[in-house]
Amino acid sequence: MPPNQIPHTSDALLHKMVARLDNLHSNIGDMKSTMRELTAAVTRLALIEERQAQATQAIDRAFKSIEKVEAKTDAVESRVDSLERDQPMQRQTSQWVIAAVYGAAGLAVMFVAKSVGML
Repeated sequence: MPPNQIPHTSDALLHKMVARLDNLHSNIGDMKSTMRELTAAVTRLALIEERQAQATQAIDRAFKSIEKVEAKTDAVESRVDSLERDQPMQRQTSQWVIAAVYGAAGLAVMFVAKSVGML
C-alpha cells in the first residue's frame, strides 16, 4: 500500500467521525430540550395533583359541614314534631286556664259586689 493512500483514508475516517460527532451533538441537544419539556410537564402535573388534593379536602370539609347542618335540621324537625303532637293538649290546657281565669274574675266581681252590697 502506498503511503499516500493511508492519509487519504484516515482523512475520510476523520471527516466521517466529525460528522458522526456533530450528529451525536445535535441528538444530545435534542435530548436536553426534551428533558426540559419533560421537567416542565412533570412540574405542571405536580401542581395539578396538588390542586386536586386541595379540592378534595375542600369537598370533604363541605360534606362535613352539610352533615352538621343535616344533624341540626333533624333535631329541629324532631322538636317540631314533638310540639305538633303536644299542640292539641296545649290548646285544651289553654282553654281550661282561660276558663279558670274568667271564673276567678267572675268570683272576684261577685265578691266585690257582695261586699259593696250590690247583691
